[in-house]
Amino acid sequence: MNNALSILILIFLYPAFADASQTIVLDSVADTSLKRHSTNLHGHSESLTLAPRPHITRSILKFNVGNLDVSAKNIKSAQLSLAVLYTDGKFSRGAKSKLSVHRINSGWEEEFANWECSDLSCSNAWSGGNFKSKSIDAYRLNLKTGGRIQFDVTRDVVQQLGISPYLSWLIKKEHENKNGVVVFGSRENPEAPKLILTMRTPEDVLPPSLSIEMPDDSLVISDASPEFIVHYSDDLEVNIDSLLILVNGEDITDRCEINTSKAICNPQNLKVGIHSLSASVIDTTHKSATESISFLYLKPLSQTADFSANQWLSGLGEPSNAIGQDRDFYLDGVTGNVFEKLEGNWVLFTNLIGPQGDIGLTGPQGSKGDTGLTGAQGPKGDTGLT
Repeated sequence: MNNALSILILIFLYPAFADASQTIVLDSVADTSLKRHSTNLHGHSESLTLAPRPHITRSILKFNVGNLDVSAKNIKSAQLSLAVLYTDGKFSRGAKSKLSVHRINSGWEEEFANWECSDLSCSNAWSGGNFKSKSIDAYRLNLKTGGRIQFDVTRDVVQQLGISPYLSWLIKKEHENKNGVVVFGSRENPEAPKLILTMRTPEDVLPPSLSIEMPDDSLVISDASPEFIVHYSDDLEVNIDSLLILVNGEDITDRCEINTSKAICNPQNLKVGIHSLSASVIDTTHKSATESISFLYLKPLSQTADFSANQWLSGLGEPSNAIGQDRDFYLDGVTGNVFEKLEGNWVLFTNLIGPQGDIGLTGPQGSKGDTGLTGAQGPKGDTGLT
């Protein structure tokens, strides 16, 4: 499944007579279904299933909260939201149609989790999921249920936030001997599971995000100097005055057109050759974001002492002798190697990647890890002396 972690921050500002509120939406970072009697069933599916006997099926989900800098006391509500993709219409009426959510007691790995095992070692007590028997919340499904359903997990989130970087839950049919199948969207599906946190008052939860959108390639060929575009955002507010854009170490920020989310820079008379571009910004609580790139700038049919070329080509990997003509140059976007074609063959000319930089500063201490599993009981000791 895509490991990519996705966090969306939405700010809702009410009229002056109401308090401002903040909603944080987290996508699951891992999820899968556990099917009884199918120990080889693992993740990597666009759906999560709940099913009854004889092949009881449950679903498990995990959310990463380790990057959230929030106060548990400021959490007004926490909702676990799932998109219903399908129901078979065979659910019983009343209480027997309930779905329940439970806290998982131990760690698990999406790639290896199945009914009997939580991870590759398969050494932990699992058997259908190691979870608290008392449910956190329940939802009564009916024949008309569609769209998204929500479980209230506020108390569990408040209790667990700051203890572990991950929150995990198991979803099951409350009465697994009764008919009824329901299918939810997994994190691979556009309708992915979400954890929705509503804060009492806005907090600066995450550092700002920053990306260099242009140049979008390590090779830029243009008659005019290339345009630089930098995008940035924050869950509350970016400190625009802190924005810093450097080309080859020179500050060009005052030559850029800057607004609340984007900076566009048009440097004049940029010389043909290898250049570095870096950007940084901080938010109103001094969290920071930086990004740097290197690129080779050439003009069409460049006729310089270093790069005299008929044309420039680029790709991922070394070039084939079947492409290009003598005196052409080729940039390998994977290694940064530049090749020149001579007498029908590509020959290594230079490399654009500079030497390794200095070792960075030591980062902050990470979050406290999950509590380890209870070890096995040791052997009985020898009888003591009388």
